[in-house]
Amino acid sequence: MANNCFINITLETGTEAETKALFIELTETFTRANCEKVGAFFGSDTRCIFDAKCEYVGIQLSIGGWVKWGYSDFEFTDMFRWLRSKADIRKFRMTYDGPECLLYGEYVLHGETIWKNFLEEKDFPSEADFEGYDSFVDAIEVAFKKAPATKVIEL
Repeated sequence: MANNCFINITLETGTEAETKALFIELTETFTRANCEKVGAFFGSDTRCIFDAKCEYVGIQLSIGGWVKWGYSDFEFTDMFRWLRSKADIRKFRMTYDGPECLLYGEYVLHGETIWKNFLEEKDFPSEADFEGYDSFVDAIEVAFKKAPATKVIEL
């Protein structure tokens, strides 16, 4: 049985018109998939997102939902390149978390490079590490900053 992995994508495009066009296309795809209670494929032929939602304000767009397991680097690359073919993406961050299987990570655009940062089992905070933090999320964010990032795509 697959573990659910929640994803959240935030991005900025060059213009509000690009963002709105991307929002409309994704909303149509997500609405159709959600009504049929199936996953929505966008950009990757092998990974779909369930219960997807999309919002935009100005040049900012956010996408949220869940996938079975997480994106592989190959699937992520396909999805990112598809998004980039639709709009001039200036900023991009995708976070993913699968608490049942200790899967936490992110993909971030820095300049012309996408970097992946994820926590391996050895990097997870222990219960003792939670002292001084308001939440598990705060402890995870600190662990992220300590974990090394790896290059995924050179654009």
